[in-house]
Amino acid sequence: ASNRYISRLNKNNKISVSIIDTIGLSALTVAFSAYGGIEYERSDGYMRKTTIQGQPAWEMYDSNGHKSSVVVAVKKRIYVSVDGKVTMDVLKTVANAVNYATLEGTLS
Repeated sequence: ASNRYISRLNKNNKISVSIIDTIGLSALTVAFSAYGGIEYERSDGYMRKTTIQGQPAWEMYDSNGHKSSVVVAVKKRIYVSVDGKVTMDVLKTVANAVNYATLEGTLS
């Protein structure tokens, strides 16, 4: 199951928030789990591990498309992806507005 929310900041900028429950999607779970140990820094962007509200997360930036992403994993099953052509600080603010405790509670 998944949901997607899009907010336009202005004519050129929008933020997309997707919430994906990977139950029954073992291939997708494995793909997201593979992010776990990956970090890189290149001239065209980066991927770094971080945490959002105590949940494991990854922040990614692609300078070619000027696109930033934050992906937050909740119990290795629910993934919240926040994407947009905005600064990483803006994306992290949006990612921090999600109630991860409630999402985690749905898994009990």
